[in-house]
Amino acid sequence: MNGKYFKPSDEKEGFALHTTHQAVQAKLIIPVVPCLRNQVPLKRSLILLTLISVVTSATGVLVYHVTLYSAEITETMELTQRELRLLDRLLDARLQAMQTAARVALNPRIGKPNLDGLRQATGAEAVLRLNSADQLIAASGPDEWFTNPPAELARALYPDAAARLVMERPAPSSAAVYLVTARSMEGERLVIWLKAAALNPVLAILDQGPVLLVDPGGDVAATTRAKLQGRKLSALAGNSPWRLWLHGDEWLVAAYDSITFPGWRLVKLTDRGALFSRLLKPFLSPTGLVYVVLIAIFAIALRTLYQRADREVRRRAEVEERLRASESMYRELASSDNLTGLYNSRKCHADLNYELERHRRYGHPLSLVVLDVDKFKHINDSLGHAEGDRVLQMIANVLQESRRKADSVYRIGGEEFLVLLPETEPEDAYVVAERVRDHLRQEAFETIDGTRLLITLSGGIAGYCGDETEREFFTRADRAMYEAKRSGQGELRLANKRRLDKVLTDKDIALGD
Repeated sequence: MNGKYFKPSDEKEGFALHTTHQAVQAKLIIPVVPCLRNQVPLKRSLILLTLISVVTSATGVLVYHVTLYSAEITETMELTQRELRLLDRLLDARLQAMQTAARVALNPRIGKPNLDGLRQATGAEAVLRLNSADQLIAASGPDEWFTNPPAELARALYPDAAARLVMERPAPSSAAVYLVTARSMEGERLVIWLKAAALNPVLAILDQGPVLLVDPGGDVAATTRAKLQGRKLSALAGNSPWRLWLHGDEWLVAAYDSITFPGWRLVKLTDRGALFSRLLKPFLSPTGLVYVVLIAIFAIALRTLYQRADREVRRRAEVEERLRASESMYRELASSDNLTGLYNSRKCHADLNYELERHRRYGHPLSLVVLDVDKFKHINDSLGHAEGDRVLQMIANVLQESRRKADSVYRIGGEEFLVLLPETEPEDAYVVAERVRDHLRQEAFETIDGTRLLITLSGGIAGYCGDETEREFFTRADRAMYEAKRSGQGELRLANKRRLDKVLTDKDIALGD
């Protein structure tokens, strides 16, 4: 019969088809595989390059900003120190001017001192005139001072008072007090008694931030900010000696030990946020603009490279997907029968060898059924090859519907089929073959012109014996199938075992022999 399982022509044809399939695969795979293998390194290289670029740019910007900010702070602190030194000299000049005005007022050539005018000009709380015995003879201030001078003033008025600046600790409820004295040739003294707040106009010269005059106890005696007057600087200081938190804002502190007021300090506060806002100024310089332009160009180039690489990776992924689909299609074509969709003889040969190896290793039972369509040549001759093809397709559908999930169905010749049954004894395989035969008898074939035909299959069933070859195994089932055909249409036969001459028929199986 045409299309035997071990037909030499089939082997040559299968080898030719397999060789062609390998050639087609080689043409598709060889140019693409290197690209596909480079996908992961390419992505990793891009990610690494991106990380290096981001870290480098961020580090550059950070170093640039920190360097400029540190330089800005250093420069600001040095400038502030010079400003505070100059401010201390201005305060000293202001006090020297008050002392000079007091001496001029005591000059007998000018006449009686104008204490009210002097008080108004200096901003003092009071101006006192004392005789050589330090007795109060005139004053410009509250009237009660003539009878009850303030305790701070009484303690300060002693004969050996310096003709410069006398500092007294005020009462807790009052502000710091300064005494500027001048003595005439006749021994009279003129005392200008003023509070530290009177020096605020001088401090206002540096009104680019809060300026404070702090006494040794930490009290703010004078300031350009009225809300800070009388407060303690230590209560506002932060952890760092050079930083200060004031009303929720952070300030940089520049302090200068006053020479005019020994033990006192001049303090200037610089808004730290203002320094950060000035950090943008270097970017507007020629060097800063070049830096910004280089970063922008690098970012654009990196983005363009990443987009191109991403497109290339996607393209290669698509090629890989098409290659897999093509390979799957070629494998399907190489192992499938075009007409029925069943596995072909090449696939049958590979699967049978695999199951034989499993049987030899584990000893599991294995059976196969060889089926042949009865009088198929007559069907082709009388109805035509198109109807014969439809008959084969109908039989393939019946085989697929009747088989178990573990079984495999193959078309191994023109009208010859094979069912491979792993883990199955021959008697159980016989039951499966009966089910296929009975199912086919119920599926009457209807031709195009409406004629109904009964299609039958003759089959041989063989169980594998562990010491036989693949060819011997198939041959026993094939001979049993020929014996069934000679007995009549739709018959099934169990192949005899190699050392037994008895052939079981349907009747024998039914009797349990």
